Amino acid sequence: MIFFRLRPNTELLGTESYALDVSVLLDGRSKCTDLELKKELEADVVSILSQPGIRLGKVFCAYEDEVSLYDLKFYRVWNKD
Repeated sequence: MIFFRLRPNTELLGTESYALDVSVLLDGRSKCTDLELKKELEADVVSILSQPGIRLGKVFCAYEDEVSLYDLKFYRVWNKD
């Protein structure tokens, strides 16, 4: 599941940039051996979302047992549809 936080949450002029934080929530429990997988996923997200008009901020991947509801409180769910 992908969560994001966009700032500002209003339409900008063409010369301005949005700040975007992205959190990828992975199914299951954390495995100590998956650090490389998380780094690869984070790099993929940065590569895909590095576009004009977007300033990427915090990008991280975590398993369900590594994140609390409080951590995601300010994020929105990325709707796949």
